[in-house]
Amino acid sequence: MQQTDLDLLTDEDLILLDWRRRWMRQAHDHQIPPPNFKFAWLLLAGRGAGKTRAAAEWIGWKAASEPNHRILLSGPTFADTRDVMLEGESGLLNVVPTCFIKEYNRSLSEVLFMNGSRVKGIPASEPARFRGPQHTLAWFDELAAWERPQEAWDLAMLGLRLGKHPQVIATTTPKPVPLIRDLVSRSNRDVHVTYASTYANIENLAPPFRDQLLRFKGTRIGEQEIEGKLLDPSEAGIVRRSWFRMWPANKPLPQFQYILMSIDTAYSEETYDKKKQETDYSAVSVWGVFQASKTRNGALLLDCWQERLSLPDLEERIKKELSQTYGQIDRPVIRPLFGE
Repeated sequence: MQQTDLDLLTDEDLILLDWRRRWMRQAHDHQIPPPNFKFAWLLLAGRGAGKTRAAAEWIGWKAASEPNHRILLSGPTFADTRDVMLEGESGLLNVVPTCFIKEYNRSLSEVLFMNGSRVKGIPASEPARFRGPQHTLAWFDELAAWERPQEAWDLAMLGLRLGKHPQVIATTTPKPVPLIRDLVSRSNRDVHVTYASTYANIENLAPPFRDQLLRFKGTRIGEQEIEGKLLDPSEAGIVRRSWFRMWPANKPLPQFQYILMSIDTAYSEETYDKKKQETDYSAVSVWGVFQASKTRNGALLLDCWQERLSLPDLEERIKKELSQTYGQIDRPVIRPLFGE
């Protein structure tokens, strides 16, 4: 840029450029917007990784540098939207130079810029409020923590229809909820996914918080909340898929210590939903418990089924099941366990 070009810049132009220059110099790689991302930028990051700051900087820059934007901000609740996304230490009002802000209406969670851009906060806890308003850009924070994520996302998408290139940034600590997994699956199409760990921003975090990180190192909660990894939902519950192995078809069954039958009976024999024509299922699974090694036991799934049975019929079916034998012992003890 030549001196004559600089002379044409206003004071606001110089402030705008200086603001952007300083941020781009200090931002971590995961905080820099991907160039020319098609539609959505999904930033999956651990706590304290700087995802709120990254989104506030991008949204603020777009609002201040391009006039007449209509921008939606949405967090899990009204308080989250206002106290974190707008007024938080890394929120919009604390990263945008004050000279670009014309008015902030706290009760409406609305920011009006000098160039006509407008930012409006609407909580995801009230998805019906997404009906009607139109936007050019949107920032969704803690998307995985929304109460009804798919419903709120879908309604918000219907309003993202202004301008030539509507875009959205979604920042969240990852959880394997269906919406997040769907967005990740679109990473080769219209969604750019960025992963980041808390450790990437650790120098900017309070020392006591750094000490707390070590408590979760190597745990699954640490993988999700600190390292920003999207866990396999089948591995996130009490029972994990990785614990199961197929028993070889040509291998004899082991000697069982006892047989466990789990019975989850239907809640009622009556039909509650008028649209349903049948009652609920009763489900049964049969497990054989055996000594897998000197220090641990194993369990083998021997049988499982579900049927819609009335109580007398279910009792007869269970009595027949109790006569079954499994494994290499004469008569293992079968212990029924009834679910509620």
